[in-house]
Amino acid sequence: MEALSNLSAWLDKSSEAYPSPCSAKPQRRTFFGKPIPNPVELVTVGRYAEIAPHDFSEPPIADFHEHALIFHVSLEQAATLNLPPIMDTSQPVGMGRGFDRLSHMVGKMADAKFGLARRDPVWRGQDGWQDRQCAVFGLSDPNARVAAQIAAQTPPGVDLVGVVVLAVPVWRFAAKERATIAHMLPFIP
Repeated sequence: MEALSNLSAWLDKSSEAYPSPCSAKPQRRTFFGKPIPNPVELVTVGRYAEIAPHDFSEPPIADFHEHALIFHVSLEQAATLNLPPIMDTSQPVGMGRGFDRLSHMVGKMADAKFGLARRDPVWRGQDGWQDRQCAVFGLSDPNARVAAQIAAQTPPGVDLVGVVVLAVPVWRFAAKERATIAHMLPFIP
């Protein structure tokens, strides 16, 4: 599942700390011209999204912060990933709302899908999202099994074999966000 490993690498890169603007100050020098090193201050950010290996025959994970973005992935598809031993489901410091991050990712996947269909990169899809095409389904019930919710949203005649399936809990989004996301999900490449 190359698409899932590419997506996981992008999520790790998007969650890295980065140098603050104060760290980019011009370097000062001593009276004799020797440079004085600037301390590098890092801006820490929370996780952009977490990939959670999960048994789809059980209900989704329900213990997470309302702005954390959790992607449930089947145990078989996540077997090849190198994931951290502990999943961060706390408030993602320095990140926006989970809805905004989810709509950004689904929009990038849709742009890349459009570019692949035309066999040329779309101006918004030139940053490599062609290799991160995944099916994304919204989970609206915290008590229903993940597989049942995915089956209810899958259009007739669509085969998900060989496609990376991400299931995202959306029940904690605001009502307006849930109404908006209903037009975006399910996304099937």
